[in-house]
Amino acid sequence: QPKTGSRPIIADNLGNTIFGSIEVGSSTVGHTWFTFIETHKASALSIVRSIGFFPIEDVDPYVNSSSKGIASNDGGRNADVQLIFDVTAAGFFKLLANCSIANNEYYDIYSNNCTGWSLKKLRDAWQVSLPETLDQFFVGTDKGPTPGNLGEDLRYLDMSTIGNPPHVQRVNKITQPRKSLLNAGNCSK
Repeated sequence: QPKTGSRPIIADNLGNTIFGSIEVGSSTVGHTWFTFIETHKASALSIVRSIGFFPIEDVDPYVNSSSKGIASNDGGRNADVQLIFDVTAAGFFKLLANCSIANNEYYDIYSNNCTGWSLKKLRDAWQVSLPETLDQFFVGTDKGPTPGNLGEDLRYLDMSTIGNPPHVQRVNKITQPRKSLLNAGNCSK
């Protein structure tokens, strides 16, 4: 979230959320990403990949709202709210394969930003539908999902509303800020 525990579109390191008072050099709009952890039972070794969806070129809500997208490393990023899904092996690889095509997709501020992309991947792979609160990015622009809204939606999510989707064995929620895991381990071919 741009500011932990709140819904603003943007914030700076001082906690300012009003557009005219934000220190541009330290501003953030937040981010949404996945961390995949595959643990091999025989060796107890884990492979960890924290990945998110980004635009390759700068995007702007007024001029150019889309760009070719790319999956990139999000290891060590500050996280405000996390959902942890324990899933079947088939479910794990289904979501991983769905996310691995990110470099062939387009990032769009309104319809396929990091938050919209993540929510769509969960729906497509596991039939998990999480709240998708839309917000207007700036005056005169369209609406789209935002990390601030998703963070607050998840913070107050009644976990029973997730139901029993295919591939999902258990879901836990963490609402204490922490860091995402760093990428570790070697992937086999």
